[in-house]
Amino acid sequence: MIKRIVKELIIFVLLVITMALLLGLLFYDYIPYNREVPLRVEEFVLPENIEEELISSEGEQRERARTFSTIVLEE
Repeated sequence: MIKRIVKELIIFVLLVITMALLLGLLFYDYIPYNREVPLRVEEFVLPENIEEELISSEGEQRERARTFSTIVLEE
């Protein structure tokens, strides 16, 4: 009796797997492919005001580094 139930369960599982594979093959062309590949990537241009701010802050940081290095070297 148990042997027969196990056989039926195995057959049922194989049948379900077969149906899933067949449905997958049948609807393979209908799977959505939403990824868009850009044709051309535009170069990022930094706005002028931010560029000026970065240049000025870079100069300030270099001045701080010089000051710090002279303080450390003098001690």
